[in-house]
Amino acid sequence: MVQQECERFQNLGKDDLKYHYLVKFTKMAPQLSTNELISVSKEIVAALAMCCAQSKQFACVDYSVDLVLGELCGVNKNRTINPAMDQCCKSSPAFGRHCFEGLKADETYVPPSASKGLFTFHTDLCQARNGAFQRRKERYFVELVKLKPQRTEEELRSLLTDFINVVEKCCKAEGPEACFTKEGLILEAKSQAASEA
Repeated sequence: MVQQECERFQNLGKDDLKYHYLVKFTKMAPQLSTNELISVSKEIVAALAMCCAQSKQFACVDYSVDLVLGELCGVNKNRTINPAMDQCCKSSPAFGRHCFEGLKADETYVPPSASKGLFTFHTDLCQARNGAFQRRKERYFVELVKLKPQRTEEELRSLLTDFINVVEKCCKAEGPEACFTKEGLILEAKSQAASEA
């Protein structure tokens, strides 16, 4: 498993791997807040970035990933998250990791019926510098997963690319606000179509 994670890290790179974990953790524990899901995903990626370069990568990954999963289980004790995740948290440490690895999307989760402004964009996006825009992308992505957890990672990434393209297009437009209003509706319709297909 460690080898698999490190290979994934080498193949995808830090940024793509973060989005992979954002999908995985959001599907696994959609009840967590967007900030918590982003934080856990970043911690896993940081652990892999540090460990996969070391000669003792197995021990390092084991230790670091167990810390992050332990954190998730700590949150799980105080709130109702995916019942299947509860089982993983209660199983012995030796089996816990395997249990988490096999976890699928939470089937008890009921997604929000409305997108709550997810597709409403404003010109402040044009002023968002690299770090701020990165955070907006991550938040948007997690909300997309929460809205329709049954989507594949490919569909979700494609919708994220659409969002990035809309921001680029509208920030160059004569009237960015009008562009955002129009493109936001198109994105929402595309998102709905992707989930019904």
